[in-house]
Formats: sequence, structure tokens, C-alpha cells
Amino acid sequence: MKAKRKWSVVSVQCSVKNKRKLTTHHLSLTTGFTLIELMVVIAIILLIVGIMIPNLTRQMERGREGKVKADMRVLINAINLFRVDQGRFPTNEEGLDVLLNPPDSNSSPYISDEVIPQTPWKGRYEYELKEGYYVIRAKDREGKVKYEKKVNF
Repeated sequence: MKAKRKWSVVSVQCSVKNKRKLTTHHLSLTTGFTLIELMVVIAIILLIVGIMIPNLTRQMERGREGKVKADMRVLINAINLFRVDQGRFPTNEEGLDVLLNPPDSNSSPYISDEVIPQTPWKGRYEYELKEGYYVIRAKDREGKVKYEKKVNF
């Protein structure tokens, strides 16, 4: 935007020996933006931010879902390794904690972490064994199911 130029007159009064007042005029150039120009710029910035925020929240949610899917692949692989070693799936009472502390003392943990990871929503992963399949659920902090994966066997 081109700044508007405003001219203003500055008066300087001087007194001389003969007691006459001399007035000289100097022209000075002042530049700046008008209030309307500033408001237009602020409105454009707010419009851009308003468009970006929903897109960012959608991207963050996609990232959370991606993390849950990756965590579930790790949990599914660990459960399958448990089944190969132990000849059975973990019971509902054992849950996912049995992947960290196997019942057989000769087996090492099936997950390299020391704890079952938290969900991106600061909740827990839960395991439930059913007839012919098992379910892994990702819950949020309040216990609401945010994502669920059913695995047939």
C-alpha cells in the first residue's frame, strides 16, 4: 500500500535586534497509514487466521489417528507373538499388561517399552478377547472410546 503524504506547515518565530518578529515557514513531509488502511490489513490477517485454524485442527486430529494406528499395529504384533509363544491369546483379566510381564519366566517382554503407551488423547489402550476375535480400543482421558480395531483370528 502506498502511504499517503501529508504536508504540514511549521511556523517558527524569531526575534531580532530591532524587536520585529520574523516568522518563517518550513514545509515538512509526514507519512503514515490511515486508520482505514490499518483496519483493512488487520481484517485480512484475521481472515487468513480464521481459515487456517480449522485446517490445523483437522491435521492434528489426523496425526492423532495416525499415532493410534501405529500403536495398534505394535500391540497387534505383540499379541500375535504372545500367541505363538504361549499357545493362546491373553485373557481379558491379563489384558495388555501381560505383554510387558509374560507369565512364562523364559519369555522376554513382547513390547520394548516399559509401559503400554498412552493414547494421543491421554487415555489408555484396552484389550478385550471375544469368541473368534479380539478388540483393541483407544480411549480418551474420560474413558470415551476414540478409536477401535477388531482383529479376527
